[in-house]
Amino acid sequence: LLTAIQNKGTFLNGKRIRVSNQKKLEKSHLSYNGINYPLQKYTRGLKRLFSAVESRSSLSWIETIVHVCNGTADISLGGKGGIWEFAAAKIIVEEAGGIFTDYSGNPKFSQIRAPVATNGLLHNEVIEILNTLEGKL
Repeated sequence: LLTAIQNKGTFLNGKRIRVSNQKKLEKSHLSYNGINYPLQKYTRGLKRLFSAVESRSSLSWIETIVHVCNGTADISLGGKGGIWEFAAAKIIVEEAGGIFTDYSGNPKFSQIRAPVATNGLLHNEVIEILNTLEGKL
């Protein structure tokens, strides 16, 4: 059971979990799910990001979030969805010490249509890769 309480942390089966402390993109693990929608706009950036990380896995949406929150993945990329799908995930990631935004780096919850969640240490670099002029079509 995955739970989070604002300002109190994220817990997996009652045990507090935290994001990884990985600072190097080339040593990081990326988990992703349903990225067809972002792929249309961020094709080059996604290819560059997939090439930059050490390993990748395709999992269910919630599994990508759990893996970031417990430190077994450093980056999660999600596909198109609504705020009802991302409400809990944003709190869960942030309470575990991570960052949750859209692909452009916008953290405003009501505007997230496709999410990026990271351990926080890699977030700016991930967003930069996704949004460089070479990254966007």
